[in-house]
Amino acid sequence: MKIELNILTAGALLASLAQGFGQPVILTQPRAQTIVAGTTAIFSVVATGAPPLSYQWRSYANATTFANIPAATNDTLVLSNAQPTNQRFGVVVTEFGGLSVTSILARLIVMVPAVPPSILIQPVSQVGYIGEAITFSLVATGTPPFSYQWRFNNTTLPNKTSSSLVLIGVQPAHAGEYSAVVTNIAGAVTSQVARLSITAPWVPHQFAGITTLPDKTASLVLSGSVAIAFKPYFDLYPVDVSSNLRDWEWFATPLLTNAVANTIFLQDTEAKNFPHRFYRTVTNHFVTPFPKPTGPHSVGRLSRLLTDPSRTNRYNIPTNSSFMVTFWYPAKAEAGVLPTEYMEKKLASFIPIPYFMCHSYSNPPFADGLTNCPIIIYSHGAGGYRVENAEKAEELASHGYVVVSVDHEDCGATVLPGDNLVLGLVLSPFDALPSRLGDIQVVMDTLSQLDASDPKLAGRLKLGRVGILGWSRGGGVAGEICRVDGRFKAAVLFAPALWWATNLLETGVGKPFVCMVESTDSMLAACWRVCSESLFNKATQDAFWFQIQALHYTFSQDAWIINDEQPPVGESVPTAATRSAAVTMRACMLSFFNKYLRNEDDHLLDDPSTVYTNVYNFRKK
Repeated sequence: MKIELNILTAGALLASLAQGFGQPVILTQPRAQTIVAGTTAIFSVVATGAPPLSYQWRSYANATTFANIPAATNDTLVLSNAQPTNQRFGVVVTEFGGLSVTSILARLIVMVPAVPPSILIQPVSQVGYIGEAITFSLVATGTPPFSYQWRFNNTTLPNKTSSSLVLIGVQPAHAGEYSAVVTNIAGAVTSQVARLSITAPWVPHQFAGITTLPDKTASLVLSGSVAIAFKPYFDLYPVDVSSNLRDWEWFATPLLTNAVANTIFLQDTEAKNFPHRFYRTVTNHFVTPFPKPTGPHSVGRLSRLLTDPSRTNRYNIPTNSSFMVTFWYPAKAEAGVLPTEYMEKKLASFIPIPYFMCHSYSNPPFADGLTNCPIIIYSHGAGGYRVENAEKAEELASHGYVVVSVDHEDCGATVLPGDNLVLGLVLSPFDALPSRLGDIQVVMDTLSQLDASDPKLAGRLKLGRVGILGWSRGGGVAGEICRVDGRFKAAVLFAPALWWATNLLETGVGKPFVCMVESTDSMLAACWRVCSESLFNKATQDAFWFQIQALHYTFSQDAWIINDEQPPVGESVPTAATRSAAVTMRACMLSFFNKYLRNEDDHLLDDPSTVYTNVYNFRKK
């Protein structure tokens, strides 16, 4: 009985399967979907056929080109976080015996929500000359299309409805505030205000008069005028002299204070020794933000690319092992050699600041008869630049020092050969310290080579008299390198950031140093001030500590330059006070290095507050 029953059951199963064999049938096809981007799309199919049925979903570029979707083997296809696509979707259903059928192809429409406009690049303020063309422009992002409407002093400008506003032949009446409203389907946004200032054109450099005085000396009058935007600064007038119009010599480079004068008076006392005397100057303006160095020497400047093969990936460039350094040195001024740029144009545009000149000359000969020049290394602030304290470097060089400054790995940006602007890295002080110390070691090794064989610098450097100068983070680096490297004899710390320099704070500098600190009372400045006082208290050599009525950024170029970059914590520079503070810093710095690198003491550091009223809380050991 049992055997008969099993035979009957098997027969019934076979009969049932035989009835089900045949191509499967799709009862419900996948349907097109319309969803919002980022949500989930669900396609499904209902089919019949000899069980078990299997499924394979596919994405189709066209009717014959497809790809199987991995793991999509159920009667439902779920697509999470769907994004816009041109693909269509279908499924192959296969029955037990291997016969299959393909569904129709279903379309997926993904709707992207409109994004309100925002302004990626804002219009910027400009100074225009009367009669020239001025263009304001912006770049918007969001869901296009955009519409634009420019405004002048909060009044709509008719027909000014593109991303750029062009003003032809500007006049004083065009001066004011410009902005634009950008609109799309999702909303509107107003740009920042860009201010247009109108000024008269520059008046080029020229001789306004040459007079022979009764004693046969010559009196020269030079004149010229800069645009209003450059009135807070100075203008350099290079003048050459000749007795035969063939052989020219450098005569003088007087400095005009733009805010108070538009003429310069010179006297040539040697004119009485020649039957003829000729003078020339260039018509170009050489606007500089800095006062003239006080030393007896002209200043030369050159930049070089140094390489450290032991370190790569500098500035996130995998193959790069190189960095820029700038040298300032006492030089011999020559006819036809003009003041050089303060910083590269690309870097000035990046910061941004106006394109200024400085008091240095590019690559002139070293000053005659000058040897054994003490050396100063400069370490810039976090995100700073090797030229950020060029004014102080020029001051030192004019007094016979050679100053070398490095673009560290954590600089704001640097310009490598080929006019290639490269951004520095954002590093913590703990990560930046070994990189900066490595840079300084490379510089010191290079100085030894230059003193031995360089055509310009050989025999000029006093390698046994090296000091270091640093601002902010660079101040901490200056203290640390002075602590660990016996080649450094003294350090000047400008508003040093020291909270991270744990070894330095624990053991002290161990060499003579002066620490000048800002007067601000912010929490960060207070922390730095306490750390610098602790460093002073641990001093075992001569040490000086005092505050200057100054902001943190006054210890850099911002003491002299008005720029569009807002310093943190609401600091506003420059002012008459910041410039006065910078003069105080410069004098104390020079006095300190003269005392400890040259054994020349002018006694200013006995108590600088007796000379400079912006110095207070003076202490010394």
